[in-house]
Amino acid sequence: GVPGQSVSFSATVSNTGPGAASNFPNIFQIADSAITSTVAMVNAGTVPSLAPSASSGLSGSYAFSSQGSYNVRACANFNTSWGGSVSESNPNNNCGAWLPLAVSYPALSVSCSGAPGSPFVGQSVTWSASASGGSGSRTYFWSGDEGLSGATASVQKSYTSVGQKQATISVSDPVSGQNASNT
Repeated sequence: GVPGQSVSFSATVSNTGPGAASNFPNIFQIADSAITSTVAMVNAGTVPSLAPSASSGLSGSYAFSSQGSYNVRACANFNTSWGGSVSESNPNNNCGAWLPLAVSYPALSVSCSGAPGSPFVGQSVTWSASASGGSGSRTYFWSGDEGLSGATASVQKSYTSVGQKQATISVSDPVSGQNASNT
């Protein structure tokens, strides 16, 4: 998953008891990486009726606010207050196994180019960076030949000598903690 975007969950609940079950709530429990603290309880709906040996699908979604490692599991006959509605002989078998879930931003990458491609001495060259990935929060730092510098996605430089020129763009994303550069 990606922070700020909904992650969808699905599971199957089965009635392993001898009697029919009706109108029971279900949740997805989300915990931290060590499974020591519940991060969220996501409503997975109510199953209206479930015969012995029958199964029903559950679904829910949650938008994580930050990147990290989490665990998630489905729990039948529980609502978001941990209350159940169906009396049963073994309430300890109502949650499935914990499954790991990583939430992170896509890898940050950057490319750069200069235009025009064959300028004359004294003609302005526009260096442009194109970044993708990360959280979208970016800082730019340009460096290069003849004192090229700047702190935006695009900079201009007029060169005073002939020959091939080089520029390097470094991009940082303070939210995701990622860095990328390209020459």
